[in-house]
Amino acid sequence: MKYIEAKERLEALVADAKDKLDIVGVEVTSECEVAENSVSDTEAEPLMILASLALSAEGLSEDDTYYISAEAVVEDGEVNEDALNGAIERFNARVDEAAERLGAAADPKEMLLTMGKEIDEELERIYNEEVARSERAMKKDIKIALLATLALALVVIAAVVISRFI
Repeated sequence: MKYIEAKERLEALVADAKDKLDIVGVEVTSECEVAENSVSDTEAEPLMILASLALSAEGLSEDDTYYISAEAVVEDGEVNEDALNGAIERFNARVDEAAERLGAAADPKEMLLTMGKEIDEELERIYNEEVARSERAMKKDIKIALLATLALALVVIAAVVISRFI
C-alpha cells in the first residue's frame, strides 16, 4: 500500500479514537505525522508514519500525559499492509481499554495517573528482563572465552613440553 494511503488510514484512526475518548475531564489531542529522511535540500523520503493520541487532564503535567500510538514503517514509498493492520488493531485495543477505564472512573485524572504508572511499571519490567537476558548472555560469552583461553594455554604448555623432549 502506498504510504499516502496508510497515512490517510492512520489520520482517520486517530480521529475516530478521539471521538471514542470524548470523556468529561479528559483532554485529548491527536497527531499524525511522517518522519522523513532528507535526501537532499529539496528531496526527502518518508521513513515512518506515526499517529498518536495524548490523553491528559487539567492539572496534570506533560510527564503525566498518557500516550497511545500506532506506527507504520515506510520502505520505498510502501507500507506493509499486514503490519499496518496489526498496529491499528493494537491501537484500537488500547483506545477501547482507555475509554472503558476512563469512562467508568470517578476521577479521570486519577485514572490517567494510574494508567501511566502501569505503563511505567510494564516498561521497567521489560527493561529488567532485557538486562537480565543480556547479563546471562554476557556470562555465557565470558565462560566460553575463559574455556578457550584455558584450552589455548594447555596447547601452548603441551607444545613447550613436547619441544623440550624433541
